[in-house]
Amino acid sequence: MKMNMRPYGWLRHLVVVAASLLALAFFAGPASAQQIIAINSGGPAVSPFVADADFSGGATINHANTINTSKVTNPAPAAVYQTARVATTGAPSFTYTIPGFTAGSSHMVRLHFCETFFTTTGSRVFNVSINGTQVLTNFDIVAASGGQNIANIQQFTAPANASGQFVITFTSVTNNALISGIEID
Repeated sequence: MKMNMRPYGWLRHLVVVAASLLALAFFAGPASAQQIIAINSGGPAVSPFVADADFSGGATINHANTINTSKVTNPAPAAVYQTARVATTGAPSFTYTIPGFTAGSSHMVRLHFCETFFTTTGSRVFNVSINGTQVLTNFDIVAASGGQNIANIQQFTAPANASGQFVITFTSVTNNALISGIEID
């Protein structure tokens, strides 16, 4: 009697399938991994940043100034720093409420700033809080970056609130608070 089936052929097939699934899982990453949120505050979509969203209050500005991004690590595209959401004289604060996170999960929040109008320190000063915790006090973009049209990034590790959100509030101290971009990873 002649057998056409190799001994342990089913085992070989099982190993190949298992290895393929393992490779797929490795390159796809964990199923629970969350995508990076990147918002171009006050501006349109500039890949990988989406157009301004999830805000309440403020107004927008847009300056075509040439931006120096050489002083920061992993900067946003220069176009992100050319736009901003700003507080107004009648409403000295504005808020971003960014949903979609697991309540209490810890994330890196990167705030992108660039002063495209004022040239001196003390001209624009403001506070920033994340989920009610103040993370920047009397923040001055020109002082932090070293001048006008120079990108600056401030980053913080913070937990999502009980609703799975990051509520970021910008409150003016001198002139109008400003943000150019927000990333949450």
